[in-house]
Amino acid sequence: MQLEKLKSIDGLMVESIREKTFLKNLHRHNILYNILRTLNLSKESVVLDFGSGDSLFSVFLKQYGINCINYEPHATDEQLDYYKEKEIKVITCEKLLKKSAPFDVIILSEVIEHISVPKPTFDLLKLISLSETFLVLSTPNYMRLNMWLSTLRRRRAHPVLIKDWMTKINDYQTHCREFTGLEIKEMLQIESFKDIKINYHEIDYVSRNFRSLENLKSSNFLIRLISKFFPSMRNTIFAIAKRK
Repeated sequence: MQLEKLKSIDGLMVESIREKTFLKNLHRHNILYNILRTLNLSKESVVLDFGSGDSLFSVFLKQYGINCINYEPHATDEQLDYYKEKEIKVITCEKLLKKSAPFDVIILSEVIEHISVPKPTFDLLKLISLSETFLVLSTPNYMRLNMWLSTLRRRRAHPVLIKDWMTKINDYQTHCREFTGLEIKEMLQIESFKDIKINYHEIDYVSRNFRSLENLKSSNFLIRLISKFFPSMRNTIFAIAKRK
C-alpha cells in the first residue's frame, strides 16, 4: 500500500505529553488513515475511534474530510479537561454510544492488548455496527524482533516488564496480553468477521525525533533487513475485517 504523505495537526506542542504522544504515533496514524482510504468511504460515512484515549486522531482525520466520533469510557479528569480545552467531542458512556450508533467503520487502535476479557467488547461492537461494517484494528506484534529475542533469551514470558507490571494500577496502563497475526485472525474468525486481512508494519517508536516528523524509518539496519524478508516479525499488526 502506497502511503500518502500527511502532515500533523497544526499547532501541536511537543511540550504537552498528550500531543507529544500523538506525534510519536504519527506513523501509525498515517497507516490507519491510508487503510480508511482503501474502504472508499462516502462523505456521510461515520468512523468510530473505540478507546480513543486523548482523541487527537479524530482531529487528524477531520483535516482529510473523515467524520470520526470518539469513545473513551475510561477518560480521566485530566483528559476530560483536555477535551474541553481542545473542543474535542468524546462519548464517555456506553448508553450514549449506543444512541450514536450504528457506525460504518470501527477503529480499535492499540486497544485490544489492554482488554483482559475481550468477549464483552466484541458483543458491544456487534450492537453498534451494521452488517458489512468494517473493523480496523492495530496492535503490537508479539513476534516483533526485539520481543522474540527477549523471549528466546528467557528474559521474559510476557510483553510487559516485571517492574512495570508491579507498579501500574490498572489494565489501561499496561498490556494484558499481546498477539501474533495468526491469533488476531483467529480471534476475528471466532467473532464471525469475514474478509480478514492481516498486514504488518515496522514502526519506529523509540528513536524518532519529535521535531522532525519525516524521520519515520528505523535507523537499525538489522531490524530493517529482517522486516524486509520476514514481514511477520515487524512490530505492529494491522487487521481489516467486515462484520457478517
